[in-house]
Amino acid sequence: MTNIHDFGALNWVKEEIDETLRQARQALEERIEGEGEASSLEVCADRLHQISGVLQMVQAYGPGMLAEEMEQVARAMYSGKVRQIDDAAEALMLALIQLPDYLEKLQSGDSDIPFIVLPLLNDLRAVREAPLLSEAALFNPDLDDVSVVGRITGEPNEDLPALARRSRHKFHLGLLNWYRKLNVEKGWSYLQDVVDELERSAGTEQVHRLMWVAGALIQGLREFTIDSGIAVKQLFGKLDRQLKHIVDEGESSLVNDPPKDLLKNLLYYVARADSGNPRIQEVKEAYHLNEVLPSEADLALGRQGLTGANEDLAESVRDAIHIELTHVKDILDLFMRGEQSQPGALAKMETPLRKLGDTLGMIGQGALRTRLIRQADRVHSIVERETQPEEFELMEMAGDLLFVESSLSNIHSGKASIDHVVDDGGWGQDLPQGEYESLVRQTVREAKVDIAKAKEAIISYTETAHDASVLEDVYDEFHRVYGALNLLGLVEPARILGLTADFIRAHLIEDGQIPERQQLNSLADVISSIEYFLESLIDGAGDRNEIVSIARAALAGLLETRGALPSEKAEAVSDVPAPVVPLPVSPEIIPDEESETEEAVPVEALEVPSPVDVISQQVEQAEIEASTQEIPIPSADKPALEDIDSEILEIFIEEAREELEVIQEYLPRWQQNHDDKDALITFRRSFHTLKGSGRLVGAKIIGELAWSVENMINRVIDETIVVTPEIFDLLDTVQNIMPELIDCQERSVLPTVDVDAVINRAFALSEGRAAESATAKTEEVKPLPEHGEESTPSSHYPSAEEEILVDTDLLEVAGIEASEDADSTEPVVESPALDQIDEALAHLDTTGDEVSGYEVAIEESIVDASLEAEAEAEAEAEAEAEAEA
Repeated sequence: MTNIHDFGALNWVKEEIDETLRQARQALEERIEGEGEASSLEVCADRLHQISGVLQMVQAYGPGMLAEEMEQVARAMYSGKVRQIDDAAEALMLALIQLPDYLEKLQSGDSDIPFIVLPLLNDLRAVREAPLLSEAALFNPDLDDVSVVGRITGEPNEDLPALARRSRHKFHLGLLNWYRKLNVEKGWSYLQDVVDELERSAGTEQVHRLMWVAGALIQGLREFTIDSGIAVKQLFGKLDRQLKHIVDEGESSLVNDPPKDLLKNLLYYVARADSGNPRIQEVKEAYHLNEVLPSEADLALGRQGLTGANEDLAESVRDAIHIELTHVKDILDLFMRGEQSQPGALAKMETPLRKLGDTLGMIGQGALRTRLIRQADRVHSIVERETQPEEFELMEMAGDLLFVESSLSNIHSGKASIDHVVDDGGWGQDLPQGEYESLVRQTVREAKVDIAKAKEAIISYTETAHDASVLEDVYDEFHRVYGALNLLGLVEPARILGLTADFIRAHLIEDGQIPERQQLNSLADVISSIEYFLESLIDGAGDRNEIVSIARAALAGLLETRGALPSEKAEAVSDVPAPVVPLPVSPEIIPDEESETEEAVPVEALEVPSPVDVISQQVEQAEIEASTQEIPIPSADKPALEDIDSEILEIFIEEAREELEVIQEYLPRWQQNHDDKDALITFRRSFHTLKGSGRLVGAKIIGELAWSVENMINRVIDETIVVTPEIFDLLDTVQNIMPELIDCQERSVLPTVDVDAVINRAFALSEGRAAESATAKTEEVKPLPEHGEESTPSSHYPSAEEEILVDTDLLEVAGIEASEDADSTEPVVESPALDQIDEALAHLDTTGDEVSGYEVAIEESIVDASLEAEAEAEAEAEAEAEAEA
């Protein structure tokens, strides 16, 4: 079974997932190496919990299941519930390395097949002695298949307990040789002899079937078509427990209580074997395993690349090569400047060049390796002939070194690089691939920032009685993007955006036309299509030609409406063929510079819902009056707040104080280092949690204050406002008053501070109106509520909970939520898609129990059985040795 799903939403959170995984891995390493406290494991578990929640929210269920199991192992290690610490650490570290690979495969368009990571899931469950997963929903063979039933029809064999007693000693010796790697093949041979003998002697179908399947599994181990991991080892410990039941209670014990879970787990690993062994094939045919499990070829393809060779490793390789290459360049530089002019001085370059060449060859960069080996040979020749090299030789040497250096950014995790987006005509076509990729990413990043600003201006235009002055910057921003697209040779998308900019200037700015609803729809279609086209240049999502066709059709509708163009000309626009734009071989996402609030819109989303929603998701709050007071003002008294259920309130207060601790920890970190994105996003998430929880339970003061701050931080993250001292002052104020707000909410009384003033300041700063806010501080102060009146969010800032009808076409089309205000019709819009991601990042404790649907319960501890088997084997081996002596 596969999960065919569009993982576009994963792009929005992938950067943060990678960073959180890095933190989890670092915490585990610190504990393993003895450098960290035991709490490092708790940190690791908390980070994995965050990742699990996000992955469930974006419906990446396979990776989500893996993250859940990783979290459980980390918590078990922290609480001392894991007996085999080394095995647990090994399994957890392997999962931390492979999870990023799995996510990259989903981003590149692969299906989510949980079976791909099932062996890893079982290793994680085995180390904490949890039941193994046979994934009943995906792997559910018929254990009572008629082709199996009928082979043995006799009664229980009375001699089988005695045979099992004698054979169990040999079984233990086999386990001991295997587990301790004394002689693995000999151990497997012993196990094979025991199960074969018991299979032949069994009088009942249940025992015969169990030994028959176990024998097939051993065959797979012996020919290395089945991996002898921790989970498989412990299955044989469980099998030993069944032997003990036969010894103690006879064969009928397995008839009355057949070990179906054990049999199902054994069958899973047999089904996984890519073997032509007759016994394995017989078991597969009897249980129709090929029909209930994805083919080995499919799973092998899915597991391809799950080796840890992801972007993190690629970055490490790039850094190491760059350091060594810099050393080689320094040697050449000194020689060319005459500071070390003897030919022998170049000899120091030969070995590093060959080493670098071999490294590049190992990671698939054969062309770069050829250049370095060629220069190493040239250095060798120069040193041997003991003559000064010609100038052209030195220049070629320097050229190759610079070419390799510029191509380092093209070394990544096995993915194909970004293709040149056009065949000819675009600037940069002759650049090395690494430099070209850097050019495309930088250009797209800057273009997306301009488009984001333009969308905000258009929304402001619809909210300010169609004040055309706010559109002046839109024309300039669109023309900057127009130039960027032309720079890359993307003529048709550039033409579409240029015509859109001309329409805005000619009809909305100069003529002052009021756009109709259909025009707003078409305008939104054009902008969202161009934005998605830019995304596709980097991540390869969607068909570029189709995206351009959608944009062209939207432009035709825009120009045709209200006589912008004669109908025949508008039709002509839609008839212009799209240029063929080659797709990249595989996708990549933009690194750190990507904003957390940016959204990639699938092609399907462009076709079905109104694309104006894409713009509406970026709409900011209406013009907000500046804050009238920077310092919180004492209120006259503390009237009672609206009652909240005591149990709900207790939970909220506990959560609020936890989030306040996070804010108090990470806000100072960010204030000291503005580039610390992790700190910024972390305390932004805490405000998001306070917003959602506060609104949910009815703590409106805290909820609306948190919303105003979160909104401001979102603007910082997407770089639509710059960080200023006023923002720092506001955050310090909020941090200082939040303890009182929580305390007052706990006691159900109003706070002594004017929260409205603080909220107004936050919204003013989010609109980039810091200067206005500063001058307005002393002009107008909103009075606190009268005694007995609950303080609710001010009507001067938007509330996403309340709804009104807004007299703008764009908002009606987008279905926007707005604040109700008796004196104002200023709307506010929250992005539904963005809010879903935010909820995933903030409410990570609500992950589902999907894993439980795949569990196959195993009644007793597998590890106990394997340890018991090992102990008995040791004891009997020692006794045997003493007897022989």
